[in-house]
Amino acid sequence: MKTIIVLLSLTILMPYSSYSQNKDANSLDDGLYKKIKAYKEQPEYWIFIHSNNCSYTATVNDMPIYTDFNDGSMKSLSFPLNPLLPTSGTYGLKLRVLPKQDDTFNLASKIEKSSSIQIKISRTVGKEEKTILDETLSIKEDDLPYLEKTFNFNVEVPYSLTGWSKSTNLQKENEDGLKKEVADFYQNMMSLYEKREIAAISNIYYLRQLENAQTLYLSGKDDTEKLIAKLSEEINRVQKFRLEDYKLQFYANGKVVGLIRTDGEFLGKSAFLGLTEQKFFIYSLLLHRPKPGASLEVIR
Repeated sequence: MKTIIVLLSLTILMPYSSYSQNKDANSLDDGLYKKIKAYKEQPEYWIFIHSNNCSYTATVNDMPIYTDFNDGSMKSLSFPLNPLLPTSGTYGLKLRVLPKQDDTFNLASKIEKSSSIQIKISRTVGKEEKTILDETLSIKEDDLPYLEKTFNFNVEVPYSLTGWSKSTNLQKENEDGLKKEVADFYQNMMSLYEKREIAAISNIYYLRQLENAQTLYLSGKDDTEKLIAKLSEEINRVQKFRLEDYKLQFYANGKVVGLIRTDGEFLGKSAFLGLTEQKFFIYSLLLHRPKPGASLEVIR
């Protein structure tokens, strides 16, 4: 059985771009760090999720944090939330607890009473860490097909990014036409990966890279060098791509869109899937339209 590796757009595991759209397509932009503003106080927001005997989806202000459809085993993960926090303000974390999967990847009809999820969000500045959200959902009732709850928390960050706040509402467009446009975008990205077109891929990822680097305060020259190395590693990985068993999924109240898998083994994951002999690599690829009539662009 192959190992599944999910490359979250929230972490430095994502396909970071270190090229500039304003430079020659074949030249590395090793001065990316100069574009990142440095701040005296650099608060980091981290999320911790511990699940037991259930599946779940988690979003913040309707942007995806993580989706886990599993066989009910206990799982824990943590990662920085900053890339989904483009400005200061109040955010809503929605947690949807779902039944576990069986051996054929089908969801059970009800959540088991022994199921639970613990979720924490911390704010760290330097060596000082403060828990700003700490909640546990324990299933105490029978016959629940799902349980959904939203928790609000406040964020204070020194940066203020546009992100998807001014993007067009894609839900107002023809869905069939939009789905084809998104699928064509995914197919083009897969083709570029297979051809190892590093400069072209880097240009496409540029906005996501720039905003994520700012939210994570990657203002050092060594940060840029690490991003260059990570991108090169991912592009040079020998892998095959396939786009299948997917549906169109809206996020951010219709301003962001992506394709997610509908088959059991990869249910709810990004449809941008790369395969090697031993592993599956699932890449985040969320798109937005910055203004009416514009082409779709990668935003996270």
